[in-house]
Amino acid sequence: MPMNIDGIEEGESFAIENNHNNPQQEEQDSSPAKAGFSAKVMKWGLLILSCTLNMLGLVVGPLLLRLYFLHGGSRKWLSSWLQMAGFPILTIPLAIFYLRRDRKLLITDFFASRKLLVYAALIGLIYGIVNFMFCYGLSYLPVSTWSLLVTTQLVFTSLVSFVWVKQKFTPYTMNAIVVIIMGCILLGIRRAGDRLPGVTNSQYLLGFFITVGAASILGFIMVSTQVAYAKANQAMTYPIVLQFQVWVALFATLSCTIGGLVNRDFSAIHREASEFGLGAKAYYLVS
Repeated sequence: MPMNIDGIEEGESFAIENNHNNPQQEEQDSSPAKAGFSAKVMKWGLLILSCTLNMLGLVVGPLLLRLYFLHGGSRKWLSSWLQMAGFPILTIPLAIFYLRRDRKLLITDFFASRKLLVYAALIGLIYGIVNFMFCYGLSYLPVSTWSLLVTTQLVFTSLVSFVWVKQKFTPYTMNAIVVIIMGCILLGIRRAGDRLPGVTNSQYLLGFFITVGAASILGFIMVSTQVAYAKANQAMTYPIVLQFQVWVALFATLSCTIGGLVNRDFSAIHREASEFGLGAKAYYLVS
């Protein structure tokens, strides 16, 4: 029989050997181990799926958005709204988790607390504005430059973490901060080299600083989310984190909806589609 190496220090191997002649007892003892293994598989599976989807969105999203602006698109609030409006799909895994929840636990243990949802709503409203700022910056910058500027979020996250939650800097963090800052300085100095056709010097600088500003606010949001989790006074299970994300996306969508209505972006969709450089069908696919 294989030995449970991970549990040797806890004395689990001794228990297994003693139960070798008692199959019924062995089967009962192995049930929690099987349940734990299934939970680990699900946890890693969800983590890998989440990372894959995030990577796909981070790579494809800016390219499609730049294509939209390149061929005549100009509605930034609409683009921001579309980035968040797909959040209802998250209710599908949330419903599955609800149906498969442990019936022995209280129903209140499954749902996020009001305090946590209030934090999520405030973060979501800010996140909607950050999305608009990112779209605004990308309308004047190449994707490569814009992507490098977005990485300054790591600098601001580190600074806010140091000030707010007293997280110490490490040599690796300091190296990353110096490299990112130097990269941004070089991009600012060499702005004539990667400026897009038709974009003026002032527009380039405006997109540059708005993108850096959005990255700084995003860094603040990242730390705020972690603080919200810490102050929630409840176990941060996967369904609760998922509810938090749904609530953030809902209020971010609401923020972008208000901006789009004020700027009349939604009423201009049909006209902009007819004038789009790649045709109306491509417009709806890209948007």
